[in-house]
Amino acid sequence: MIGDSLQPVPAFERDESFAARLGIRVLSVDASSALLEMPVRAEHLNARGITHGGAVFTLADTTLGAITYLMHGSGGATSSAHISYHRPTRPGDILQARARLVHGGRSLRTYQVDVVTVPDDRLVATMTGVIAVRREV
Repeated sequence: MIGDSLQPVPAFERDESFAARLGIRVLSVDASSALLEMPVRAEHLNARGITHGGAVFTLADTTLGAITYLMHGSGGATSSAHISYHRPTRPGDILQARARLVHGGRSLRTYQVDVVTVPDDRLVATMTGVIAVRREV
């Protein structure tokens, strides 16, 4: 679970306009974990009336972006990501993305991001993402 030492990152929310348009909010973030939230709205839906996979992916990837922004500013980026979808969601659902560090190397950091519904904590998707960190020379 996400620890108590996490801090909000208002500058990230200000600078990340795409995520803001989707309603994504940063709840907390530090070097090894992050917690972001997105309410499912009508504009997130696909033709079948369920949340588009791209909206869920964006929430998970933005969670990695919040950690990268906090730790490395513009010196890091997602280098790879794999997502598995487990269940659909609908308008009115609230999605939470919970990232945790799996491996922290000097130039590559691997995170697992679980996207769940709140408050019932049902698993919606799981992402494994690798952040490439540019080291200063």
